Amino acid sequence: MTVAVCLTATAAALGASAATSDRVLAALLRGSLVAVPLGAAVYAWGLVPYRRFARLLVLAGLVGFVATLADARDPTLYSIGRIAGWAMEPILVVLLLAFPDGRLRDRVDRRLALAMAAVLVVFYLPTLVLLPSFQLPSPWTSCTHDCPANAFYGGHEPAFARQAFLGTGSVLILLIMVGVLVRLRRRVQEASAVQKEALLPVLAIGMVRAALVGSLVVVRQAGLADEVVEAGASLIAWATPAIAVGFLVGLVRSRLAAERTLRALTTSVRGTPAPAALERTVAAAFDDPTLRIALPAGGRPDSWLDTHGEPVPPPGPAHGRCFRIVRDGHRRIVGALTCDAALRDRPELLDVAAGLIAMAIEQRRLEGEAASATREAQDSRARLVASADAERRRIERDLHDGAQQRLVAMRIELGLVEDMLHDDPQAAARIRELEASADEALEELRSLAHGVRPPLLNDRGLAEALRAALARSTLPVQLTTDRVCRYAPEVESAVYFSMLEALQNVAKHARDATRVTIRLHDDTSGELRFEVRDDGPGAGDDAFERGAGVQNMHDRIAAVDGTLRIVSLEGLGTVVSGRVPVTRPCLGPGGPQPV
Repeated sequence: MTVAVCLTATAAALGASAATSDRVLAALLRGSLVAVPLGAAVYAWGLVPYRRFARLLVLAGLVGFVATLADARDPTLYSIGRIAGWAMEPILVVLLLAFPDGRLRDRVDRRLALAMAAVLVVFYLPTLVLLPSFQLPSPWTSCTHDCPANAFYGGHEPAFARQAFLGTGSVLILLIMVGVLVRLRRRVQEASAVQKEALLPVLAIGMVRAALVGSLVVVRQAGLADEVVEAGASLIAWATPAIAVGFLVGLVRSRLAAERTLRALTTSVRGTPAPAALERTVAAAFDDPTLRIALPAGGRPDSWLDTHGEPVPPPGPAHGRCFRIVRDGHRRIVGALTCDAALRDRPELLDVAAGLIAMAIEQRRLEGEAASATREAQDSRARLVASADAERRRIERDLHDGAQQRLVAMRIELGLVEDMLHDDPQAAARIRELEASADEALEELRSLAHGVRPPLLNDRGLAEALRAALARSTLPVQLTTDRVCRYAPEVESAVYFSMLEALQNVAKHARDATRVTIRLHDDTSGELRFEVRDDGPGAGDDAFERGAGVQNMHDRIAAVDGTLRIVSLEGLGTVVSGRVPVTRPCLGPGGPQPV
């Protein structure tokens, strides 16, 4: 920055010392030839995608400083300044065609830049030794009369030299500038909304400068008054820093347009839009109707779908197209973005768009998984409820038609026997005791039939109910409990029946088992854990994937938000383990009730 200020001050001082009637205006003009390009370079350097262009602006500012030497009175400095003024023309062509990223995009742009440099070499540099003086008036010097001589003149001026070289060179410069403007106009037509914001100021000022150059060529060839030619040269001089202003304005407008695009993207890509809607939203934000999003099918890199689910060829770089792979936070490929090549100039926008697309795709995937898990849980609960209802109805039917009817008949028979033994007090008392026992048995049967839940589980809890159930087991079972207390009824039922089902599987499938170990453990961290382990022959995990009993276990535990795991290794036995979150404190007076 300090160097830029010093160069600007020196250039302004040279302008103020020029042989002109308005030295203040000359100082302002020469200072702006240095200050404006360097100032625009400082702004562009702060925008990472435009640092290459910032270097070209720095070059333009330095050459502009050298060009201000044309206001010096020393012939050598004056001649060097005039040569730098010639060099500004190819630099301006490169700046116009390389805006805003500093790269010449295709062969036509490169040929235009080379053509301007060739005009300088072929038609202007030879005049350094062929002509005793430089062409006046000129945009690069304030001097119009009695200017210093050409310090590099060779001493012989051919008669044809001035018209053949300078006249032809001026016409070629005009034609090249027209070609540059045609290229810029085409770029504006093909550009995205963000690019148009940057290109329009440059195109407008470039057109004005090209028109001025053309006018100066015409008035020179027409031999009009020196005042007209001088006015044209002065306007061209002012148009040169104005182009740098156009670059600066274009960069500012481009940045503002990019911010508007990003706001539009972040606002519109809220929630989880469908892929087709997401594609339309991003295309509208970028003003690119050709933008397409492709999604990998089934995680396969060679199989892709468009946003409507139709197969498409694997996306990749193509002529006239910009291609970007979309990855999630784990660097997995979740999609691909193809758009107009013009958007290649705005990598920061493409990065943000790719990030938003990845977020939307990932969020949609997670919501799909959540919905699938919810449906699975609902189906599991529905199966559990249906199974419980069917089991309850079966038990009710079996008990009603079997044991309950026999007990009712026994109760009636006991009543008749009581009447027959009315004269025997002891026999009558014994009959009444049997009647009471029959009534209690009936009540327990009805309770079991209606609740499918052992009374002991209701009254004493999970550990006691398991002990009572294991006492009737034909297998040698070792039960270990640790800090087990009372829990919600649905938790106790799920764990109780799952462990009984596991024990029944041992009796059914592991008849060679010599020992069964059951462990019930409350780890005090919010989980109730259980395990049923046998030393049978094992059957492999696949044997437990299709059984109805195993499905019932999974459904029961899933119904209380728990997890169940079955590991069965041939020759090593089977382990059924599960975890159930205990979100409520232990029920019952006194807190935990260790068994």
